[in-house]
Amino acid sequence: MTMAHTPSSEIVRVMIVDDHEIVRRGIAEIIDRADGLDVVAEAGSRAEAVRRAELVRPDVILVDLQLPDGTGIELMQELRESVPQALPIVLTSFDDDEAMVVALAQHANGFLLKDASPEEIIRAVIAASAGGTTISPAATSRLVTRHLRPPQTAQA
Repeated sequence: MTMAHTPSSEIVRVMIVDDHEIVRRGIAEIIDRADGLDVVAEAGSRAEAVRRAELVRPDVILVDLQLPDGTGIELMQELRESVPQALPIVLTSFDDDEAMVVALAQHANGFLLKDASPEEIIRAVIAASAGGTTISPAATSRLVTRHLRPPQTAQA
């Protein structure tokens, strides 16, 4: 099943970090169906993610924010030291402005909610592999409304 094409002929190596196995398997299924993307590792904890990332050297890592032994933010900080070429994308169920801002400040190449469509996830992975950043449409809209547009005041 062809869903998207990567910007080059190279295979993008993807790692998925989420403490829920069913979520990891579902995301892996989506990614493995896309041309040019290959899931090379999965992990259910921060410690396991660090070990596996150092072994397989993924290009892109999908990271949940809540892990049993730490946070996705802590994991991204650790991986920036040990596997600096790995580009993280936060994939979370927490629709939280502060978490998004912190993740992006920690060099995340994306912030997606787990209700993202398969196509959005694939586009985000491809964009990250090319150096881009993807933010979920709902989070982008909220960010613009709350933080970038000043509140309108009534004019007398």
